[in-house]
Amino acid sequence: MACVSRVGVSIGESAHGRFGKDTVDCIAPRHGSGLELQASAIACGTGCAHQSCDSLESAMESLRVALDTSPARPSQLVARIALLLNSNWRAGAVKEEPDDVRSGQTLLTRLVEAELPTVLVENLPSLEFEVQKHAVRLFSEVLRCAPEMECERLLMDHISTRPGLVQSLLHGCGLPEALMPSALILRECARSEEIADLLLHNGVAESLVDLAQSQDCDVSFEAFESLRELLLGQPVASAAYLAPSTEEFFLNFNKLLENKTDKGYASRRQALKLLGDILLHPAFGEVMRTYVARARFLQVHMNVLRDSSRLIQIGAFHIFKIFVANPFKPRSVARILAQNKVRLAKLLRSLLDDAAKDEALYSDLTVVIGTLQAMDSPASSE
Repeated sequence: MACVSRVGVSIGESAHGRFGKDTVDCIAPRHGSGLELQASAIACGTGCAHQSCDSLESAMESLRVALDTSPARPSQLVARIALLLNSNWRAGAVKEEPDDVRSGQTLLTRLVEAELPTVLVENLPSLEFEVQKHAVRLFSEVLRCAPEMECERLLMDHISTRPGLVQSLLHGCGLPEALMPSALILRECARSEEIADLLLHNGVAESLVDLAQSQDCDVSFEAFESLRELLLGQPVASAAYLAPSTEEFFLNFNKLLENKTDKGYASRRQALKLLGDILLHPAFGEVMRTYVARARFLQVHMNVLRDSSRLIQIGAFHIFKIFVANPFKPRSVARILAQNKVRLAKLLRSLLDDAAKDEALYSDLTVVIGTLQAMDSPASSE
């Protein structure tokens, strides 16, 4: 997966707060603008909330104009806004004084009211690489600071009433020029339980499954990463969402397992790993029971067990064994297993040599083979 490592580190670091001050300094203008002086005053503890907001609104208005007229200006303006906001929040976090918290609340409220999250996301494809990094940093800071500043409801209302914001993120996840920043912002959103629930009910998981089927390996990889964060990062919300629609969701998801092309190899491995992690997660118990009760899903994994890749075969086995171990097999599932037990046992025995150094895998294979051999066909049909 070397093709996905081109820009992941630099943007990823910005999204996690490791985007250094030196980078802001090298992008921001060197002369002392009013906004820069205001940011410096705040960092020193001498700024006032209303002055900060005036500066922020001025910068936001300039940013809107620049996005329409000058491709070079957004880089400077986004860097300036980042410096202003980060300085203010950092001062408030260190002092933890009421005035500082109120200042942060006021700044964040003005920022959201000025539509900055939506403006940044909708313009990601047209922004320069350096500006995209600052956009990721800004959006991430807003998401992380909203709960601290007691502005979480304000941000939720902003996102929930602007479906175009989520659609713009998903659109960006399919564009090479906006892929990384869009994916990073989407994953940052998924780390909030409330926002994750909103994303799920807006069909984001299904859209990510579609993106994971992309022939572009970068797009596919990032879609899997975002889907993993959304489903497993907030397992309670995700399990509640998937439970009533398990069959429908995984009918589409399992198309990833049926892609036998060379480009589909990586997708099959990632899909098997994600599916196994979901089904074996305690929060997804109801989803797992529904999944392993479907004969059509069993047949998918029996076919994947015949893959030419040993790694994919082993990945498929870790899900297949759940069907075999299920003590409440429907007759349709039990019948398929019993009718194919000889061929299945032979296929699984071929994996024992590769599992010799993996004690747990060897043990699982041995138990499943024994269970299959002991099976009898159900006496009556379903």
